Formats: sequence, C-alpha cells, structure tokens
Amino acid sequence: MTEGGTQTEKVGLASRSLTTASDAVSKETAGSVLRLTEQDVDWSDPRTLDEASLDLAESYGIATETSVATKLAAALEDMATADFDIDTGDAGDLVVALAAAAVSVHNTSKALPDVVVAGLATWEYLAGIIDGSGRALYPNLAPNSASASVDGNPLGLKFVIVPSWETGLVVGCSRFLRTWEDVKGLIDVADPGHMEVEVAYRGYFAAHVYPQGFCQLAPE
Repeated sequence: MTEGGTQTEKVGLASRSLTTASDAVSKETAGSVLRLTEQDVDWSDPRTLDEASLDLAESYGIATETSVATKLAAALEDMATADFDIDTGDAGDLVVALAAAAVSVHNTSKALPDVVVAGLATWEYLAGIIDGSGRALYPNLAPNSASASVDGNPLGLKFVIVPSWETGLVVGCSRFLRTWEDVKGLIDVADPGHMEVEVAYRGYFAAHVYPQGFCQLAPE
C-alpha cells in the first residue's frame, strides 16, 4: 500500500513503492439446454418456448451465483471466524457480532464493510428478530427477485441472501470480490427431421475473492 501523510511546506510528500502482482483467475462456462417438440411450442399457451427460455436464464443465474459462493467459502477457510448465538433471536448479540466483524475487516483490508452475505437459515433468524415492543427489527428483509435474492440494510450494510450458502454470515467489503461476465444469452437450433428445437442459455463467467476483505461469522 502507498503511504500518505501531512505535508510541510517545501518538504516532499510521503512516498512508498506500490507493488502489484497478477492473480490467476479461472474462467468458467455456465449454461443449460433443453429440447422441445414443435407441438410443445405451438400448442401451448403461454408459449412453452417463452417459459423454457425464462427457466434456462434463471438456471444460469443460479449456477453463477453458486460458483461465487463456492469461491467465497474456499477463500475464507483459513480466515478467523467469530461466533454468535443464532438460537436466542437476541438483537444485541447480532449487533456485537457485526461490529466485531467490521473491525476485523478494517484491520485486514483498511476498508470498512458494505455487505453482509447469508444463507436462508440465517435470513430466517434475522427476519425473526424483534425489538422490545415485539416489532420486527428488520421489516424490509423481503424477497425481491426471481432468484430468491433478498436485500435489506441491517446497520447500513447491504444484506444479500445466497440460497446455496449453508450457515452463518459473511461481513465484507464488496470491492474485494471481483466478478466478470459475458452473457451469451439464448440460442436455438431447429431439428426439422424430428420436428424439434434445441434451446440453450449460456455465458462466460469468472470470479476472484481477496479474503482479507471479509470476515465470517458462524452460529454457535
């Protein structure tokens, strides 16, 4: 990291070399394919082809989302993990855990976190937390996309559910998770000899995680 500091008049600015290195990022191809008869396409309402196209696109999204979650989990295997009690529904425990995780992220990356990643079980716990008057502490934790992603803002952090994530929370700075994607989209090829059409949805995808930008919280 470069060095910054205050400057005295006629004295040079603080300086330190910045060393860069190349990271090996593996590229992936994701997608799904389906064969439909012309009768399936022509005799259905709504059109089967339209429904199949939507389903293939959603399957592609789930596959790429799972790939990112797998890479994040692998990157965090050797990182420190803090615990919190998921059984009590105690908002105080959660606040303390999130604060400790934020400090941990800053200590390792010099950046403050802006995102919380969780699985469905932890989302259920968070959605069920109530305050002293019995009101939901995070009433905005509601589904808002076809891929079952959930957004909210506990303590100002963007909250995202990844269904393939098993347990616990990950607090982190989003710029330490890089993704690249080239969505090739839908393609269809006719097979006139069988009166069928083959439909596929595909794309290229890559992700890289810098673990120093994240801290994992595991339920006790």
